[in-house]
Amino acid sequence: MTIRSIATCMVLLVAAACKVGEPVSTPGIRVQYAADGTGPTILVTNATCSPGPCASFDVRAWVPKFLVPGQPPSGALLLGSVEAESACLRVPSSVTLTVTGPEGTTRTTWTPDDPIYLTAVKSLTSGFGTSGTFVPSNAAGWTVTFPGEAGVAQLAQAATPCSP
Repeated sequence: MTIRSIATCMVLLVAAACKVGEPVSTPGIRVQYAADGTGPTILVTNATCSPGPCASFDVRAWVPKFLVPGQPPSGALLLGSVEAESACLRVPSSVTLTVTGPEGTTRTTWTPDDPIYLTAVKSLTSGFGTSGTFVPSNAAGWTVTFPGEAGVAQLAQAATPCSP
């Protein structure tokens, strides 16, 4: 495993625990969210609320652009938390991953023009529901319903964006 792949795995784990807009730093690794309020929105429906009680979970965006070929996925960007029947989350306008190592510095920037897929997780090791891959900039708003158990989340373009 190269230094870059180890560093990338570390940054993805660290990024998974951070809030949108909050820079992440570890030695040689930095993740910077640009949360300027211009990214598309995602209206998240929590299907665990029917019949209830509602299960709280985080919504994470997996960014294939940040994954290291040949390595298992090890993290994702936190888009926000859902603690009720629904929540409106905004996709960041960009996220930049910077890795500095003995071979130099590598910067990779993700924007809503790049594909992602969503997961709902109760903890870093307990997930339920995954959406298909989509490009957030293809619509101003999206809807996704997480089933409350491991399975496919229902993702669709929204007629209008929600208001975070």
